Amino acid sequence: MDGSLGEIDFVDASVEEQKLQTPWREIAQGIAMAVAIPSVVGLCWFPSGFSASELVALFGLALLPSLAMTVYVGIKKQPSLSKALVLFCVLSVAGAYVLVIRARHFQIAFDDSATACLFFLAQAPAFALLYALLRSPVQDLGKPTLPLFLTGVLSIGLLAILAALAIIDETSVALSIDDALLCALYGLALMPPLIANVVQARRERKLPVEKMDKQPDHISGVGATAFLTFVVVIVTLGLWAAASGTTAMIDGMAGLIVIFGLAAAFIVLAVGPIIARISSLQAFGMAIQTFVKPLGAVFSWIDSILVFAIAAVLGASQKDWGRRYTLLVGVVVPSAVLGWWFSPPFGLIPLSFSILGAIAIARRWAWVEEDRENAMLNRRFEGPHIRVGFGQDLRDETLIAFMALLFLVPLVLRQLYFFVGPEQTFSIDQDIGPHRYDAWLSFFGTELAKALPFVDWAEIYHVHGDAPIKLEQTGLNAGNHIIFATRILVDLVLLAAFLQAISIAQRTAKLKDMFYKDQTIDQLDPFLESAALSRLVTRNEHGFEIVEKEYKEFPRYNEDRLETLKLRGPGDELGFVAGELLDRYSEGGPAEKVVVEARRVKPDRERLDELIAELHEAYIPGSALRLKAAHFLLNSRPSFWPVRLALTELISRDVAANPNAPPVEAINALSEILIGPGQGVMDVRREVRLAAANGLRLAVLYQNRIAIAALRIAKDSDTATKVKERAREILAEAES
Repeated sequence: MDGSLGEIDFVDASVEEQKLQTPWREIAQGIAMAVAIPSVVGLCWFPSGFSASELVALFGLALLPSLAMTVYVGIKKQPSLSKALVLFCVLSVAGAYVLVIRARHFQIAFDDSATACLFFLAQAPAFALLYALLRSPVQDLGKPTLPLFLTGVLSIGLLAILAALAIIDETSVALSIDDALLCALYGLALMPPLIANVVQARRERKLPVEKMDKQPDHISGVGATAFLTFVVVIVTLGLWAAASGTTAMIDGMAGLIVIFGLAAAFIVLAVGPIIARISSLQAFGMAIQTFVKPLGAVFSWIDSILVFAIAAVLGASQKDWGRRYTLLVGVVVPSAVLGWWFSPPFGLIPLSFSILGAIAIARRWAWVEEDRENAMLNRRFEGPHIRVGFGQDLRDETLIAFMALLFLVPLVLRQLYFFVGPEQTFSIDQDIGPHRYDAWLSFFGTELAKALPFVDWAEIYHVHGDAPIKLEQTGLNAGNHIIFATRILVDLVLLAAFLQAISIAQRTAKLKDMFYKDQTIDQLDPFLESAALSRLVTRNEHGFEIVEKEYKEFPRYNEDRLETLKLRGPGDELGFVAGELLDRYSEGGPAEKVVVEARRVKPDRERLDELIAELHEAYIPGSALRLKAAHFLLNSRPSFWPVRLALTELISRDVAANPNAPPVEAINALSEILIGPGQGVMDVRREVRLAAANGLRLAVLYQNRIAIAALRIAKDSDTATKVKERAREILAEAES
């Protein structure tokens, strides 16, 4: 389901539902369309003599068939909604837009009541649509998806109309609408997608439905308390500085308190795990956790609403990137326009929602990344450990949303300037005035330049800003608090997202190296997996086919995961690739069959011995990567060390075949068996490590740097005396 109403199909429709599939439904839809289209189109040519109330009545008449059809479908619990309903909703938004433009052209004055009626009527299809879907069967019929994208598009259209009304209201005498009403209509325009996303999350059991369902508790009470404590400290410092005026000083005693306080915090973090094991303190710790647990529950609920409702309104739940950006831009841009044209403080409401939406997208991105880590740890991409899923990688959307904040915050500063008062906020050059956006943008940019995150170079070097808008230089007022809050927003929110993006990029690169180069893992995370497997297949006129060049270079993939992907069927791209890979693996040579057997929950020792014997008789050079993968899988099984020894000896054949220029894969495999990295890679048996050292001997004699470095590490740090001595002998032989 991708948001199209015509595709909301429930699984296994009952006989009663099948009876509803009669020509009467198509006839009713045809009649509704025949009435709605002429009605809306006719509004484009209405006479100038119509009053505002008459226009609203005509508009309501145009929407009536759509509203009636939606309610009818909801009552009858149809398994799907006609695409004609989509057309009705689009036409309703178009009709509202036409009304605004034509009203301005003919100087028709819309009053508050007419505007409210217009917007309520324009929202009627959205609310009726939501009502219809809420009455649709949910239990035991899969997970029917609400038309989230369509509902969001409806809201975007109404937000655009609202922005046009706000501009006309300020620039023309044709409209006279109270800003409070416009602000209320802004909230009304956002209600359908907010409600729809909350209901969809409940349908998918992402949010609790019944009292016995698990309540959100992913934020601990201790964590929530620590966050609140940090906020209180920051606010206290700001209030103290403001109360002290420009003469505020941090004396020596305060400096000592800061140093020893930070030292104590580091000590608590360092010895915390040790303290937690002291029985006398465990009861005290449990009492504290119980006391602050309700606070954690509140924070968890707020975070869940941000993730499943607010972020979804801005497109974060959509699988298609085009739809995600449509909703993101479609909500943020009208909100920014309203933030400029609404009179203070009403403009702060759309701006605050945009900022909250950016934070919500960042929180959903954090949930997605946590799901990625859990999926790699559990080796399963579905289950209770997955909270959001992998339909979207929101890194780009998060960074774009936070980039938009750089342009929204100046609008917030302007709203606060008018709301709080010029004498209490900022001083503005008279030749510039408060109505130039570039002046507010340069002011905010100047403040950011003065306080690069965690550096504060401007204070150290006595650098001052020279923008046309400035903070009051002779005293402290509300403007200082406002700028302080914006710097906290940049330091703690924007910088955190930027650093997280860098960290994820580094982790992704490491995963690729571990899979493609080192081959210490045989499965990628959900986002990398789709891209990697898609490169193995191409489409032709007959369907899909494997790209042989890509297949030859592609490491062996986890068979259990391929079995899961194969269930998608041969018509799906990833399902086709999975089926082909499994077929080829089952027909592979002894080296591939060794890996398949080693990956089983209970490998067959006799089968492995047979495959090893086949490899000894007819070894194919270039199998080092496959054999090292089998060694890694068997390294945690003590009784299989003879098999690992045989694998090591087989890998050594690649080095012996060409000691002057041995394959890098074979050298790396023997080095990892000998020294790691880590116990999970380095062999746990000295006999196997000794065989790896002997396998590297010829490469060392030919001055291979990797082999020499591995033996030097083994000479100094191996736990077995025989391995150390053998490493010294080989190195001495090479030096002589």
